[in-house]
This record gives sequence, C-alpha cells and structure tokens, in this order.
Amino acid sequence: WPKDADILMNWEEEDLKWLQDETLVQDGMKASDELMESWNTVYKCLSQYPELFKPESISLNRYKWVSILTTNRCFSSTWSGVSQMVPFADNLNHENVDTIYEMLDAEGNAYEDEEETI
Repeated sequence: WPKDADILMNWEEEDLKWLQDETLVQDGMKASDELMESWNTVYKCLSQYPELFKPESISLNRYKWVSILTTNRCFSSTWSGVSQMVPFADNLNHENVDTIYEMLDAEGNAYEDEEETI
C-alpha cells in the first residue's frame, strides 16, 4: 500500500477544485479536517508517555498512513469502533464485474436515469 495514497483527503484544496463537484470537494476537506482533529487528540495522548512512545516514532505521516489503511482496507464489525484487517481479502473485490453508480442531487434524492453499467 503506497503511503501517498491518491484519496481525496490527500489532495490539496486547489486540486480538489478541479473536480468541479462541490460535494466531493467538501467530502475531501471534511475527511482531512477529521483526520487532523483525531491526530491532534492522539498526539496529545501519546506525547504524554515518552517512555512508551518515543517522540521520533510519533509522526503525522505515520498516523495518516495507518488511518488510511484501517479505513480503506479493513472490514467493519458489529462491535462499535472495531474493524478487522484480513490479509489478501482486499484482493477478492478486484475482478471484472459490473459497477453501478448511483447519483444523488444536493438534497440526497436519486436521479431517475437508467442504470449504467461499466
């Protein structure tokens, strides 16, 4: 998994504008803001215990990488806040299958176009 994953929260604000979709721009910015908020909380906690967590081992890039891994490569659980990383399971969804895109307007209503499969 590349540490510089090409997901919206890694995009610069200027690059997000190229999407020409305000909802996606807001989603990317929100994800980035949420990550920074959680990072600040975790950093405050970890830095209080330098005997357990060496300052040089605590970094935003490492936190971001682990966060991306656990949110994009894990399976959720029925237990709140728990996810599971299953080796090789991520490869199960990489085959030639039909994909259906559902499009919503600003109010969250689905467009009534015919289904498009790719």
